[in-house]
Amino acid sequence: MELRPFESEDWGAVCEIYDCSKPDELRGVVEPGAILPLDADPAMKALFRDSRIVVTENAGRIIGFAGNRDSFITWLFVHPASRRKGVATAMVRQLLGQLEGTVTLNVMKGNIAALALYQSLGFALEREFPGNFQGIPCTVARLRHETAA
Repeated sequence: MELRPFESEDWGAVCEIYDCSKPDELRGVVEPGAILPLDADPAMKALFRDSRIVVTENAGRIIGFAGNRDSFITWLFVHPASRRKGVATAMVRQLLGQLEGTVTLNVMKGNIAALALYQSLGFALEREFPGNFQGIPCTVARLRHETAA
């Protein structure tokens, strides 16, 4: 398993991972058909472009990606076939090793797996707030992690 910076030729694999993973993140919030594919979602594409992205590659295949904008983690997705194998943990640890001070992120309150992962890595709940996904109300948890300066 190798973590490396995103390259433009990784875009197709990143889109595939996002498109098959985003419905899991939003389960119970929106119907899967309401989620635009990454390549067709201008707002998400803009966030992607504005983020520093790393990918995880295994046996020549991209199996996950993560990203940040300043000290805010903007992306963390692992292909469903590669989950529960330490991929997300490795990517978050890499991001935390590169960031200083307070690192924050948002996660859907109902995304129990993601909440458990982040809490196992030292993130704590900062607050919950009402959010929306494409106009559909949801509850968002803001998590924070204090890194060494």
